[in-house]
Order: sequence, then C-alpha cells, then structure tokens
Amino acid sequence: MNQTTVTHNTDRHPPRHVAIIMDGNGRWAKAHGLDRTEGHVAGVETVHNITRQASDMGIKYLSLYTFSTENWNRPQKEVDALMHLVALVIEKETPGLIENNVKVSIFGDTERLPDITRQSLLRSMEQTSHCTGLTLSLALSYLGTDKRNAEYCRQSSRRQNFARTDNRTDHSGKPLNF
Repeated sequence: MNQTTVTHNTDRHPPRHVAIIMDGNGRWAKAHGLDRTEGHVAGVETVHNITRQASDMGIKYLSLYTFSTENWNRPQKEVDALMHLVALVIEKETPGLIENNVKVSIFGDTERLPDITRQSLLRSMEQTSHCTGLTLSLALSYLGTDKRNAEYCRQSSRRQNFARTDNRTDHSGKPLNF
C-alpha cells in the first residue's frame, strides 16, 4: 500500500473534494509475505478510517478510485476475491455510513460487476440516499484514463490546503497505510 502523510491546515476550511487512487494493496501484502488478497482486506480498514476522518473534517466529497477496467486482467481468483470483498464490506458498513450521514454513490461500468456486488452497492446507494453529509463515491470498473481526473482532484485538493509528503508516518509518527 502506498503510504503517505497528510496534514490538514486548520486555519482554512477543508477541501470540498478529495480523490484517492487506491493502489498498492497487493504489493504491500507481498512485501509482508502475505497473499495479495490479504492486502486488499487490510486496505478496507484504511478506507474505513479515511472515510471517517473525511466526514469528521467536513469534507463533502470523497472519491475512491477502487477498481479500474485494467484490473479485470488480474488473475480471476483475485478479481473474484475483490468483488466478493466489495459486496461484503458495503453490506457491513452501510448501517454505519447511515449513522454518520454518509451518502454512497458509484460510477464506472457497473454492468461488468457481478450481480451480488452490483446489488449490494445499489442497496447501499438507496439506503444512504437521504444522507446529507459526506458523499462517498466509489469508482468501480472505470476506464484507466479516468485516473487523470482523480489526479486532478488530488492536486486541486492539495493546492487548497493539504500538504502531502511521502514519508511513512502521520503527524504523531504513526505509520499510514494508503
């Protein structure tokens, strides 16, 4: 997992939109002697923490570039595990998202997703549609060229009031796993 330190300048308002390209979970797992899918499972906790922090900071939109169309070329076992993980996690997390006033949206070619994954996401979108806090947008089966949009959003947010460094700890010295 890419590891990054992000600090927020409290003298300013938080950015309206933060976009994150989720990349490196499999490499992180391999570096730690684990199966690639275990890296994706570990990334779920990072997503949970990022979503909670973004909501607490008053960020309105958090876009997570989760699974690009290029990812369909991974080994079928890994793709199946990822799609199963998305379905399980969204089902498990939706009640907490509602409690925290987080609205779920998805974009990308959702027709390519397995039915169980797509249905879980659609249920979550429906159940959170009344929420007015953070909007959590999940990019699934999106074209790789869309990564440029995420990079633009990341750079835009960074210029507004975020400082990003590439060391591997947060402001308290605790490692971050992005």
